[in-house]
Amino acid sequence: MPDPARIAGTIRRWTSVAAALACLMPLATHAEDRTVVAAIEAAYLTRFPAFVEWPPGGPTTLCVLAPDAIGRLIEQAESKLPADAGPATVQRLAPDVTASGCGMLFVGDRDAALPPLAPTTLVVTDQAADGHKGVINFVIRDDRVRFEIDDAEAARHGLIISSKLLSLAVSVKPRT
Repeated sequence: MPDPARIAGTIRRWTSVAAALACLMPLATHAEDRTVVAAIEAAYLTRFPAFVEWPPGGPTTLCVLAPDAIGRLIEQAESKLPADAGPATVQRLAPDVTASGCGMLFVGDRDAALPPLAPTTLVVTDQAADGHKGVINFVIRDDRVRFEIDDAEAARHGLIISSKLLSLAVSVKPRT
């Protein structure tokens, strides 16, 4: 006959293991979601340049001001950047570095101070960087990564955004 004390001890151990796993699952799911969101944002960033017209001789670098994990995903997407449309290389920025030469600046860090920028820089922000607003701002709508476009801000930077990209945005602030 099994020992009741031993059975009770086994049940307590399994219950505490199950409780610990239940506490960890939301964290794992959230981390996985953030990784997926960052990967989707990186893919968008590699495609945006094809839909933006910079003034002649515009800068050719996508600068990244974001946490390491997001920055690494964007660096991995560097090979997908179109060579003939806008920024063609990726550069990670320290928060206190001047962003000269940046055709695009991705800001994925809400605590980062924006560096001095060239007047024709296309600023793209992450929904986590809610203290910053750029020309293109990533948002989560209906559990999907989408983006908003401030076309009036694009005009102030001398940028022309394709109507194709504007039609994909969840909202557009029109040029005035």
